[in-house]
Amino acid sequence: MTELTLVSRRGHAVESPSVPGVSPPPADIELISLVAQGELAEVWRAFDRSTGQDIAWKQIRADRGNLNQGADRLRAEAEVLSRVASPYVVRLMGTDFDRPLPALRLEWIEGETVAARLSRRVPVDLGEALWIARQGLQGMHALLRAGVVHSQLTANHLLIRSDGTVALVDLSRATFDQATGIVLDAERRETESETPNSHSTGFRVNRIERDLAGLAVVLAQLVTGSNESPPESAGTDSARSAGEIALWIRRRAPHVPRELVGWIDQLTTLEPLPRGEGLMRWIHQLVGMELRAMIER
Repeated sequence: MTELTLVSRRGHAVESPSVPGVSPPPADIELISLVAQGELAEVWRAFDRSTGQDIAWKQIRADRGNLNQGADRLRAEAEVLSRVASPYVVRLMGTDFDRPLPALRLEWIEGETVAARLSRRVPVDLGEALWIARQGLQGMHALLRAGVVHSQLTANHLLIRSDGTVALVDLSRATFDQATGIVLDAERRETESETPNSHSTGFRVNRIERDLAGLAVVLAQLVTGSNESPPESAGTDSARSAGEIALWIRRRAPHVPRELVGWIDQLTTLEPLPRGEGLMRWIHQLVGMELRAMIER
């Protein structure tokens, strides 16, 4: 396997184990370091000479071969991010779709993912855990107002900035919210429609409840200091049984307030979310628990 090393004028050495995975970027982009590699795409820290700023350069992995699927995901991610303006969601800075390997220019966020934080296996202070979860909820709320959901929320998709604020990242699998999909499907058919799906209508849809359950798992991991996921019932759309995640938390962190444990357990039930209010009810409840945690310190 050939190894390619790029030495930037900024003094950084950039190494990639695979030459095909590194496509020469446009002249105004200088690659600094490889940050992450996913199934179809990779993310580099890069310097944008046109703006004088560091950015996250996200391009398709040529070594994975499935370029059409990768390009579709990048275009979908760009479409989602163009709809959303929120400090709790990574910003889209530009697109480069006219290249052999299409790419996105994203806001560079200095910090670490919640997954990296959990890798230290040390419980996060309760106030900080609530602070992280609440910002994740606000990012989800911003997406929901634009009619979409993240659809794969895990600790890898919450990035903690160096100042402690949090942003949702990696929206390559974002989908239409179920209710939004129904409206779009009805407009297409000029009639009322049952829940659409990608096979019958071309719309990819999902339920915000899945992201809520994902956030509940992240919060449970934060307060227990565990990077393992609580046990889940069989089946991709089945909820955990009542009290299952609560018991998992209690065994690992008996000091966690019962109110919070019950709140986390509620989020995992996949009960339909009342439409019209977005996620404000859940956000307000978290703010209340944040305030109580501050008072009790």
